[in-house]
Amino acid sequence: MLPTACGSTASTTDPEPVASFPTTSQVPTRLDGKGTAPAESLTFRPVLTSNAQGPGPEGLPEPGDLGPPALDGTGVVRATAVRGQQGWTVNLLLADDDTGIGAFNRLAASCFERATSCPSGQAAIVLDGKVLTAPVVQTSAFEADQIQINVGSNEAEATFLADRISAAAYAK
Repeated sequence: MLPTACGSTASTTDPEPVASFPTTSQVPTRLDGKGTAPAESLTFRPVLTSNAQGPGPEGLPEPGDLGPPALDGTGVVRATAVRGQQGWTVNLLLADDDTGIGAFNRLAASCFERATSCPSGQAAIVLDGKVLTAPVVQTSAFEADQIQINVGSNEAEATFLADRISAAAYAK
């Protein structure tokens, strides 16, 4: 399912989170037994194709249809899956600096304005070369703690997305 929007939270009450970031015991170790595995590569990238549904599986764009990374996992603090009045969302918490919300807002502004660097209006979240989601950006600027990805009615998809983003951010 392709998420339909990326917007800011407007709720006056905090929804109950249903997913959280992993503990250190959940971080995988290397197969050779020498320490922890390298951090998963999490990036946020503009979608260059103008086809909102994308040619990839489940309507997602292919990695070749993406622009250069605008933000990586170092700017992400965590992601949580939350059930709200209009279905499931993934709420992102970004670092309150240029590696987090600063970089994200530059991407958001480009996508919202459908600039040549993001003509589709979509910002893809990519993990290890695989596009996890590519929501359409609904506003040009966000606060570090008010970014939502609308997932719809699928709790499992929201939880999966939040867990993957958090695990990659935690592994940084």
